[in-house]
Parts: sequence; structure tokens; C-alpha cells
Amino acid sequence: MAKKFRFELEVVLRMRVRAEQERQKEVARLETQRQQLMDQAIKMQRSMVLSRDLMRGQLSAGSSVRIDDIRAQASGSLHTMIELQRVALQAAGLHQKLAIARQQLLAASVQRKAVQTLKDKQLARWRMENERRETAELDDLVLMRAGSAGDADNNVPIASARAR
Repeated sequence: MAKKFRFELEVVLRMRVRAEQERQKEVARLETQRQQLMDQAIKMQRSMVLSRDLMRGQLSAGSSVRIDDIRAQASGSLHTMIELQRVALQAAGLHQKLAIARQQLLAASVQRKAVQTLKDKQLARWRMENERRETAELDDLVLMRAGSAGDADNNVPIASARAR
């Protein structure tokens, strides 16, 4: 029976897999934050457009509009614009963090794949060696059997040999 394959760097491979998974989680976390910021920006932009269109509709309908309403709408739009700029700055910072995290993920993947490739090559070599060893053992068994069968024919007693 052949020995079970044992990869001496299995601990290193597990550490590399774990490091790659951690990097994947970090990229996913940053992607989630980025998507939340984008959703927030879209929501603010829609709110500004809706408010502006509502005010425009009131003005074009010829109905009377109070100055306080116009000021409130302008103030709300200004506040939303400032908030939108803040979100844009956060998104820019997050974009840089995401780029760094992706580079780290790529590096971790390359490191893991290097050890995984080494394991695959060693496993293939072990299998070839194991198969070669088993073939040699089978050949030895066949030769021993053939040799013992030949010995049995040569050791026929004389009395029975004369009877033939």
C-alpha cells in the first residue's frame, strides 16, 4: 500500500488561502460602501431634480409662488449640493482604498497560486512515482509467479517422468 500524499507546505498554503480570503472580504466591504455612497448620491440628485421640477411646474403654471417657498427650495438645493460634494469626496477616497485593496488581493492570489502550483506539481510527481512503483511491484509478482510455476514443472519426480 502506498503512503498518502503529504504536502510539506500545506500550512503555508492554508495561510495563503486565508490571507486571500481576508483580502476578498476587504474588497467586498469596500465595494459595499462604494455602492452605498453611489446610491446615496443618486437619491440626493433625484431629490434635487424633483424639487426643482416641482418649483418650475408651479412657476410655469402661472400660479402664485411665495418668495419663502423659493428661498426654502434654493436653500434645500444648496444643502443637498454640499452634501453631494461631501459624498463625492468620500467616494474618491474610497476609490483609492478600493484600488489598494484590489492590488493586495491580486498579490495574495499570486502568492497562493504559487504554492498551489507547487503542490499540484508535487502531487503529479508523487502519483507518477506511485504508479511506477506499483507497476514495478506487479512486474515482480508476475516474475515470481512465473518463476515458481516454472520450478514446479522442473521438479517433477522421476517415477512420474518415466510414466509419461
